[in-house]
Amino acid sequence: MRWLPGVSFYGIIVSPSENDVAPQARRDRPLPERTMGLSIEEYAEHLSKRRFRRKRYEIAPARIAGRVRRIERVEAVLWDVYGTLMALAVGDLASALEKQETMLGAFRRTIREFRLGKFLDGAPPETLLRMYVGEIEKTHRRKIARGVSSPEVKIELIWLRILKRLESKGYAANGGETGLDSARRIAYFFDDVYQTRALYPGARETLEGVKKLGLRQGIISNAQFYTPIALNILLRRAGHKSPDPHTDLFDRGLVFYSYRLGVSKPNPLAFERARKRLRALGIAPDRVLYVGNDALNDMIPARKVGFRTALFAGDKESLKLRKDRPECASFRADAVIKSLSQLLQIIG
Repeated sequence: MRWLPGVSFYGIIVSPSENDVAPQARRDRPLPERTMGLSIEEYAEHLSKRRFRRKRYEIAPARIAGRVRRIERVEAVLWDVYGTLMALAVGDLASALEKQETMLGAFRRTIREFRLGKFLDGAPPETLLRMYVGEIEKTHRRKIARGVSSPEVKIELIWLRILKRLESKGYAANGGETGLDSARRIAYFFDDVYQTRALYPGARETLEGVKKLGLRQGIISNAQFYTPIALNILLRRAGHKSPDPHTDLFDRGLVFYSYRLGVSKPNPLAFERARKRLRALGIAPDRVLYVGNDALNDMIPARKVGFRTALFAGDKESLKLRKDRPECASFRADAVIKSLSQLLQIIG
C-alpha cells in the first residue's frame, strides 16, 4: 500500500486525541463555518495557533561520517523539503499503518471538526481511513495503467471525492455545496492534526545565507498544496522577515512540487525540468547542488541529470540510505552534512 509522498513526519510526535487539546482551546475553538471567510493561507495560520500538547523528542544526527568538502563554482542550490528542511514525525503509509491509532485519531478529530460522523457507515474513523486510502490507490492504479511511474495525487481532489460520496448521503459542507475550498480545508486540517511540522535547526539561516551569496535557489520535492503554506508559517515563526518567505527565498521558476507535476520522486521528471530551466538561465548541471535526505529519491536522480549532491544526515530518522537497493549500495554523495549550516561551508 502506497502513501502520499511529501507527508512524512520526523521529529515531533503529536497525539491527535481530543483529550490532548487544552480545555480552554476546546471551549474557544471556533466552528468550521466561522472560518469560512478565510483564505486557505489564513485558515492555516489560524490552525497554527490552536494549542495541542505535543510529545517531543530530540532530533539526533545519523551515525555516519560527515563529509564537508568544498564544492566549487556552485551557482544554484535545489532543496528537498520533507526530511531535509522540514522535520515530520509520521513516516510513509507503511509506518503510518503500524501506528494506526495515531492516524485513526486524526480521522476522529477531522470527523468531529467537520461533523462527518453520521454520514459514515460502521466505525466512522475506520470507514474514513478505508475511503481515504482507497481513493489514493484508485488514482495510482489509473495513472500506472497509463504508464506513469511513481504517480502522485492531489490530496484536495482525494478529499473532494470523499466529500462527494458523503454528499450523496446528505452531507453538506457548512450547509452549502461541497467544493474544492471545503476539500482543501479538510485536507489541511487532517494533515495538521495528524502530524506536526518543524524546521530543522539552521534551516532559515541557511536558506537566507544561500540567497545572500547570490545563488539561485529552488525546490524539488514530493509535496502537497499545503507544503509551501506550512513552510511559510514555519519560516516566519523562525524569524524570516518577509510575509511570504517561500517567494522571497526560492526562484518561482525553480520550484517543482510533485502534486503539480502528477508524479513523485524518484520519477526523474522534476529533475529533468529543473535542468532544462537552469540551462535556459545559463547554469550548467555541474554548477547545481541538490540537497536531500534520501539516496533513492533524491541523490540518484539528481546525479543522473548531472547535479552535484549533498546528503543531509542531520536526522537519523529521516536519512534513507537504502543500501538494500542495488543502485544505492555503492552511491557516494559529493558531500554529507550533519547540520544544515554546514552547507554554507561547502558553497560559501
